[in-house]
Amino acid sequence: MHGLGFVSGLLGLMAGVLGGEQWVPFSLPWETSPEALASARFLLDAPAGKHGFITVREGHLAFEDGTRARFWGVNLSGAACFPPKEVAEKVAERLAHFGFNLVRFHGLDSGWGGASLFDPRFKDTQHFDPEQLDRLDYLIAQLRRRGIYVNLNLHVARRFTSADGVPEAEWLGYAKFCTIFHPRMIELQKQYARDLFTHRNPYTGLTYAQDPAVIIVELTNENSLLGGWRSGFLRGKQTSRPTNTTWTDIPPAYGAELTRQFNEWLRQRYPTREALARAWGEGARSGGEQRLVNGDFAQGTEGWSLSQSKPAAGEWKVVKEGRDGRPCARVDITASSDSRWHLMLTQRKLTLQKGMKYRVAFWAKASTPRTLGVEVCHDGPWRGYGSARFSLSEEWQPFQFTFTAPEEDDSVRLSFHLAEALGTVWLAEVLFHEAPIDGLREDEDPRRGTVRRLEPEEFASVTAARFRDEARFYFETERRYYEEMSRFLKQDVKVRALVEGTNHNYGLPSLWAQSLMDLVDCHAYWQHPSFPRQPWSRTDWTIGNSPMLDEPQRSTIAALCRSSFLGKPFTVSEYNHPFPNEYGCEAPLLIAAYAALQDWDAVYF
Repeated sequence: MHGLGFVSGLLGLMAGVLGGEQWVPFSLPWETSPEALASARFLLDAPAGKHGFITVREGHLAFEDGTRARFWGVNLSGAACFPPKEVAEKVAERLAHFGFNLVRFHGLDSGWGGASLFDPRFKDTQHFDPEQLDRLDYLIAQLRRRGIYVNLNLHVARRFTSADGVPEAEWLGYAKFCTIFHPRMIELQKQYARDLFTHRNPYTGLTYAQDPAVIIVELTNENSLLGGWRSGFLRGKQTSRPTNTTWTDIPPAYGAELTRQFNEWLRQRYPTREALARAWGEGARSGGEQRLVNGDFAQGTEGWSLSQSKPAAGEWKVVKEGRDGRPCARVDITASSDSRWHLMLTQRKLTLQKGMKYRVAFWAKASTPRTLGVEVCHDGPWRGYGSARFSLSEEWQPFQFTFTAPEEDDSVRLSFHLAEALGTVWLAEVLFHEAPIDGLREDEDPRRGTVRRLEPEEFASVTAARFRDEARFYFETERRYYEEMSRFLKQDVKVRALVEGTNHNYGLPSLWAQSLMDLVDCHAYWQHPSFPRQPWSRTDWTIGNSPMLDEPQRSTIAALCRSSFLGKPFTVSEYNHPFPNEYGCEAPLLIAAYAALQDWDAVYF
């Protein structure tokens, strides 16, 4: 009863304060006293490194003296890795106060926030900035004193320059995918790693290679050839400097180099062209007949219509402006819409046979670079069967995609979605037919370097043997990169930390390659922001706003559990339910509970 009386009195007091609008300011102070009662500092075992170097025992992180090692971590990114010394002490104190015992130094090479390890006085990215390096050293020493360990990332967002001796540097963005296979880039990564890990921290007296507080080295952030291949980022068809510096197609010079390496790999695997043709030949077939009416527009507009829904608007006609003066459709988009299907050039009354593979192929160009969506679907109510999106340029280019029909349907339409931007689009030589299944094509020979690498739209139109060989090539290239970099770090530079490859589930072959390293790592975000118009815009973004507890099968926990590997330590080096999701408070409790249940080794926010 006394407890109930206390609660009643407290509620009455609160009602009186609120009723009188006597609001009391509340804030979490930046600085806290080491003697504060609400502190998790007692969980730390200072100084970091006191139990010896990190090792792996029975599939988990452990120290040399046998102590099991588990970590509750946080990320510092870009300029946050290089605070002034007076701020570094406060950062270390705050992290210790909240019980964090591991910091991931992310984007040392990035320039995010206006600072990186690279000295701006040089045109290349091969010289460290002495001031920034000193700030990093001091911060790590402060963390170390308080029992907080370190994860150092190598390649994250390095902006290679022409002075580094790499081709088409201005088109590279963060150089994802290229860093895994390009010889010069691998050489530059080794140099960077040697310079960083042989550097002696003046505040600890230790090099980073020999500091037991440095427990993990991450080779490359969210980077996989297999993931890039599936996502269409290995085409090598860039025609201009990309606006998205993170996820973008590799430049043409790198596409040519990757194709060269693939043809060399085939030459090593198959003694003759005939042997390769036999290996890839099972299941090959020619394509079926054209299923469209007037796919070449030789009969004017017959068979085609332009459907419009407000606010989108446009007009179309058939003109002789195609390749070699052939007929083509010209669509002038005069009003756009956020819904790209509000303006569609369409052909209806098509049919599909269940289980059959079909191909859509066409040529297209645009008045200015833009995206074009193409879809095959049931003609009302909508039910999608196959679709793709393509990047158009001002030059004619061929495009195609394939799909397998999931059901019989005699009311199908093919549509080109045009409403998302103003301008003009030209379409020509449109083909819709039963897809050919290609083995080795007549004009391909690995000894001439002419075997083409597949784009995602072609995956369903080649034999299983051809697809698997290219996937194996990417897997072996990725594995070789991991093993070469790990061997260099451990044997040449004498790094004592554990080495991880990358940190995302790009499919089982990629996980297999990652599992050959000391540990497996992954990232997960519940309802990550999306950027509808400008990549990584600070103002133009949306997020979902629902609790993860309501959708367990789609949860980050389910995805992460599919990424751990038997016999390997498992860590989650990026995790969040991004602000301003109103249910974000569930994040630390859920990830901590399931990490404990699954016996993971580290979680970072």
